[in-house]
Amino acid sequence: PAMTDAPAALPDLPPFNFEAMIAAFESVTFPSPSPAALPTTASFVNALQYTAALFGHLGFGFHFVRDDILSHLNVLRDAYEAAPAQRIGLESTVGEEIAAGTETGSGVTGG
Repeated sequence: PAMTDAPAALPDLPPFNFEAMIAAFESVTFPSPSPAALPTTASFVNALQYTAALFGHLGFGFHFVRDDILSHLNVLRDAYEAAPAQRIGLESTVGEEIAAGTETGSGVTGG
């Protein structure tokens, strides 16, 4: 599928194609040149949908991973679509979730 600035509709996953997955991840953009910058929401969602398709392709034993990825992609996509100008990058989307106390991460801090 053609890459666009808007996240692809989910859960309509593309058929798994390794070359398309690599191209999608190589097309991920970043809102700033900082090495610590998180990717833009739209490009990340577009790329990560191929990861969900990969786990779907691996068979029933991996569908729980696919479903977990899809649930997170749906949250990101919905947040982006609700306010695309304010949620261009994952930093703003994640920051708003943390500030609102609605994040559902593992609680593990990186660094």
